[in-house]
Amino acid sequence: MSPTHLLYLHGFRSSPKSFKAERLRAWLQAQRPAVHWWCPQLPPSPAAVLRLIEEGTAGWPAQGSAVLDSSLGGFYATVGAERTGWRSEEHTSELQSHSFISYAVFCFKKK
Repeated sequence: MSPTHLLYLHGFRSSPKSFKAERLRAWLQAQRPAVHWWCPQLPPSPAAVLRLIEEGTAGWPAQGSAVLDSSLGGFYATVGAERTGWRSEEHTSELQSHSFISYAVFCFKKK
């Protein structure tokens, strides 16, 4: 099942305007416009991040929601996926620009 809701958690000292976040957003708009996409600016406090994620995804369906992450976002994705039961697709730092988009496409084709 392809995700209907996708949470992207950026890395340390990054933002929703990062190259990777923008590339994924653009790909989703072009290839999967029905997917609800959210990439929040993560605050410095881990407790605040977890609250933000919990509040921002409160109405999301358990089936069909997924988390994609980069760097420090991986920690938050793991915790969030553990709490919600969502799929979490780790995006490692070895994946770069074009590979990242390919990896995101792979995530949509899995399951």
